[in-house]
Amino acid sequence: MKNLPGTTKQAARSSNRLIYRIVGVVLLAAAILLAREVFSEAIAVSVVTLPSAPEQHQTALDFAPDNPSVQSWIGAFYMLSPSQSDPQQALEHYKEALRLDPMYYAYWGELGSAYELSGNLDLAEKSYRNMIVLAPANERSHWLLANCLLRKGDVQESLSEFKKYLEINPQACDYVYELLSKAQGVTLNDIDQFAVPSEGTGRARFALFAVNHGNPALAVKTWQHLSAKDLESQGHLAPQIINGLVSAKLYDEAKAVWSVNAPDQNELSQLLLNGSFERDLASYHGSFGWQSQQPLSGNITLTSREVRTGKSALRIDLTGENSHDAATLSQVLAPIPAGRYSLTYFAKGSRFTPATQPLLRIVGENGLPVATDQPPSGDYDWTKRQIEFTLQSPKQAIVIFIQTPAITSFDSVGNGQIFLDDFAIEKRN
Repeated sequence: MKNLPGTTKQAARSSNRLIYRIVGVVLLAAAILLAREVFSEAIAVSVVTLPSAPEQHQTALDFAPDNPSVQSWIGAFYMLSPSQSDPQQALEHYKEALRLDPMYYAYWGELGSAYELSGNLDLAEKSYRNMIVLAPANERSHWLLANCLLRKGDVQESLSEFKKYLEINPQACDYVYELLSKAQGVTLNDIDQFAVPSEGTGRARFALFAVNHGNPALAVKTWQHLSAKDLESQGHLAPQIINGLVSAKLYDEAKAVWSVNAPDQNELSQLLLNGSFERDLASYHGSFGWQSQQPLSGNITLTSREVRTGKSALRIDLTGENSHDAATLSQVLAPIPAGRYSLTYFAKGSRFTPATQPLLRIVGENGLPVATDQPPSGDYDWTKRQIEFTLQSPKQAIVIFIQTPAITSFDSVGNGQIFLDDFAIEKRN
């Protein structure tokens, strides 16, 4: 008897539904198994990453016996536990983590740390070198190997690794330089030759480090050999280096650093800089050029309305309306040899009454006064002022101060305005 067409189609549909159900069951079973596996892994990791104890470790391993992260976390427990530290147990778990995943660089670092804690620096070094092979751009790889080599006494190789570390993480340079300066047998010249990066933040900051650690010649050499790019990006360090050298009375060295970033090369041979206030005060680094602790505002400002020459002059306003704060502008002149000197400048008064203290003071490097000057009261046009003084020391520094007191009311001593311009100094003999 032949099958009817409708019967054949119905049988085919039933067969397809059965196949779909079987496939669905298989997929569901696979999904359940996968979910169980993932869930087990998550539970295992949670057990060992939460505050744990050794009795919990086996529970984690039962959930995920082949998870290298679990082995790593258990190893970390035995490395870090203050009461149950056991480097040998840590080693076993780190080795197992590496057996399960030998290409993960962090496990090599953990193994190296465990070897170091157990006193085996040779195997620690080998582990760290494997870590570097797998992650050469990872800063921690070089940091761990550098410290291991330093503990082994392999100073030169250690310095080379510190250099690679700083090339990746230059912001750590101050800490690294301080660490190395305390290491036995390591000199500043060793650090410079083998550990300091060839460019960037690490090299520029080494100049400042050398100043603060008593090697000004190395500081100057480092700064003078910076690239134009580094001088531009790291120029903010120049004032600290210059001021450090000035504080140490190393004036030639300070001027050498300043000259690298000098805003006007024509001023390199001059003692007094920017005497006519033609350039922005902020373009002068360190103690050289006019300096102010605060932005010029209130009773000491620059003006373009009343000038003797050029485009700017200094305006001092003692009217009491514009400022209630004292203000100071200063400039270090160094190195300055012994001899007789004449400091000149021009002043213009507008209803000016000077305060009790001298407007202009010259102070020696010992803090003692060298000379003072007080412009006269009244209204007057540009008038030349001249101060004569003598210096005895063969090489020293002096500081020129322009200072105004705090003005609290119109009745205060000091009133009106005075303008100053065209400061210059000349050696008489």
